Amino acid sequence: MATKFIQRLAEAAYRASINKQKREIDAIAERALSLLKTKRMLGKTGDFFTQLALVRRREEGIVEAVVESRYPLSSGELKAIKDFLKRTTRRDVILTAVERRDLLGGFRVRYDDVVFDATVDAQLKQLAQHVTS
Repeated sequence: MATKFIQRLAEAAYRASINKQKREIDAIAERALSLLKTKRMLGKTGDFFTQLALVRRREEGIVEAVVESRYPLSSGELKAIKDFLKRTTRRDVILTAVERRDLLGGFRVRYDDVVFDATVDAQLKQLAQHVTS
């Protein structure tokens, strides 16, 4: 979890880099890392770059989603999921597919704080709740 300082530093670095040349962006990154070093926070460098990527995606209207399934999904299935997410979020989507052998079947999509669970496991749990209620 990024600290408030790391979040603010990433926000500032992103805003400072808008419409800048590569050389200027490199200088901004060096200044940010120098600040982390001064504050004895070089161990948080990974957190800084992770937060910077999150800020960039948010500001540029990109959602990063992960689809989990037991078996590899076809390109058509991946496209359908990506198109659904684009319509739902009204943002561009970066979709990563992950095989999860612990799933019985179906798929689960995660992005931001949202989970679409269309796994067999979830459907069985819903059925059990329906039967017992």
